[in-house]
Amino acid sequence: MKTSNLLFCTLFAASTMFAQSGEELFNNYCSSCHATAVGTNESGGEVTNIYEAPYVKDVVTKLKNETKSKETFIAFIKDYIEKPDKRKSLYGKKAIKNFGLMPSLKGVMSDSDAVGLADYLYHKYDK
Repeated sequence: MKTSNLLFCTLFAASTMFAQSGEELFNNYCSSCHATAVGTNESGGEVTNIYEAPYVKDVVTKLKNETKSKETFIAFIKDYIEKPDKRKSLYGKKAIKNFGLMPSLKGVMSDSDAVGLADYLYHKYDK
């Protein structure tokens, strides 16, 4: 009995050590598209913000306004990163046309990672 408890505690500690924070998850899987990059626009040579996808702060603000609760916000993020769908898009056809549909992260993030990412985003961008 002691051996199985020790094994469980060791496995739990190891999984906790290797779990990524919400910020690390965002940086590893989301920031390459949802963060701001500064570049030069092609028409006038002006320095401007370039996005590969809607800016994360805008997405979070819009989603908070739509969902009204942290639980619904987290459930939406968790579902959308696993099964993106143009019908669920917060930005409609124009964003899908401009950016394309987000790729699925199914199998890339565990459920607990997705919840951790959503929780991080919810608190990072308070209204």
